[in-house]
Amino acid sequence: MKYLNFVGCFFLASRALVAQAPLPDISKLTIQEAQERIRELENEISDALASMPALPPKDQFESTSDYNKRNQAWFDMEDRRVKPLRVAREQLKQQFYVDSSAKPVFVSYDADAEVVTANIYGGSCSFKISRAAAKEMHDSWSGVSLVHNLAEGDLQRVGQSRTAAQIPPATQPAMALAWGNQLYFGFGGSSQPSVISKIGPQYPGVNGTVMLSLVVNEDGKPGDIKVVKSLGMGADEEAIKTVQQWRFRPARNNCMPAKIRTTIEFNFRK
Repeated sequence: MKYLNFVGCFFLASRALVAQAPLPDISKLTIQEAQERIRELENEISDALASMPALPPKDQFESTSDYNKRNQAWFDMEDRRVKPLRVAREQLKQQFYVDSSAKPVFVSYDADAEVVTANIYGGSCSFKISRAAAKEMHDSWSGVSLVHNLAEGDLQRVGQSRTAAQIPPATQPAMALAWGNQLYFGFGGSSQPSVISKIGPQYPGVNGTVMLSLVVNEDGKPGDIKVVKSLGMGADEEAIKTVQQWRFRPARNNCMPAKIRTTIEFNFRK
């Protein structure tokens, strides 16, 4: 007999986006093409940084003024080589792309709250839309598209960072329904990840508990698996091998699939 407990600890933050905005220029690239181009730019940034000559420390026979000039010249060189790549990457992340893989499905409309509920990425998401616009949208729903960007960082601060570690922190991507000449941003829509496919572990020949910490990625695959409570005797390895084959419905934050860390506990009993 094998007995398995699944325990998840989920922590989510929500941010309401209820604004209506004019439709921006939507890129002709697909989401996948944009992501691939961003990866290429990140590789180019890494190569450019790696090709930079080392900045030797201040020599005892060098004046502070001369050292500062040499230091500034190095940073100026970094700006010339790296800044254009960083700007291009952030501009790509700020654009909106039609996500043809996730067609929104109309669920309902609350006329009092003026909120459309649509099914997106396997879960419900809300959009603040006036009654008149919602009725017209519903009657021509085939013309509604899901669009979002790949926002990460702050375009205004690009170029001020001096090292890769100083790049501005990630921000929440924006997702919206595009219809006519308007964007209607989603809000709420936060949910916990859930298991949609799993297998049980083989009994390792020892009773006890193994606790794993892992990241559930946006695509529902587990990653960065760490043992936080070890049992040994091959049980840790069996737990890791098992959870690597699980698949999850990812967490969502403001309707967007979100990466989140959680814990899973395996109780081995014969």
